Amino acid sequence: MRQFQVIVRLPESHGELKVKIKSQGSIRSIRGILRDEAIKRNLRQVKCRSIVPL
Repeated sequence: MRQFQVIVRLPESHGELKVKIKSQGSIRSIRGILRDEAIKRNLRQVKCRSIVPL
């Protein structure tokens, strides 16, 4: 189990969000998880600014 800190840019100048994610997978799979969560919450342009392994 690896932990990552992800900085996410939110659309419409809502600024940025720091999220800690625990995941088995790689950085690429975390991008997929974020995209799925954004679709669930009806956000369109959620951009991943940085992913830092902790």
